[in-house]
Amino acid sequence: MRKSPLVLTLSLICAMSASALAADYVDNVKKGNAAFKTQDYKKAQEYYHNAELQIPESAELDYDMAGVSYQQGEYEGAVDKYTRALKTTDIAIEEQAQYNLGNTYFRSNDFQKAIESYQNALKLNPKDMEAKFNLELARKKLKEQIKPQQQNQNQNKDQQKQDQKDKQNQQQNDQSQDKNKQNQQNQNDQNQDKQNKQDQQQQQQQKQQQQNVKR
Repeated sequence: MRKSPLVLTLSLICAMSASALAADYVDNVKKGNAAFKTQDYKKAQEYYHNAELQIPESAELDYDMAGVSYQQGEYEGAVDKYTRALKTTDIAIEEQAQYNLGNTYFRSNDFQKAIESYQNALKLNPKDMEAKFNLELARKKLKEQIKPQQQNQNQNKDQQKQDQKDKQNQQQNDQSQDKNKQNQQNQNDQNQDKQNKQDQQQQQQQKQQQQNVKR
């Protein structure tokens, strides 16, 4: 079936637009890469952003943009972009994204996730010596990070035990003091009763003497 001239015209326009769009995308990426090499990360970010507007879903562009975020210390943004870059069909880029993702987690002091990313990178490229080195370094850092936490937990447990012991001792002291107070009170009551009886006896004796005098 032959296409109408109108359809042919529209198809040609779409093809030309797509071609121009792709050309602009490539141009912006190239300019972004050049700016990145000169460490002008702000300018690189602008070019990559323009390229993203032209072709929103590009794992390779996500990888480039992640590098800019990383260099500027924007680690959350870098993690997001490197994670999106893992969708690439290029094994080399995927391995680099995993490696750089490990570096980003490392800089964020999330050594557990850094270890996982380095391990993933080594699965894709077992000969990556930098990934092996960083993996061991991340493991070392994780141990250093966990050790003070364990010490603090042990100190907290010891402190809790000591607090409990002090509380029990205080309760025993309070009970002892209460018992002493009660004994003292009982003794006072006994003394008072004794004194009252003596007073009564004296009163009776005095009364008897008075009665004898009257006789």
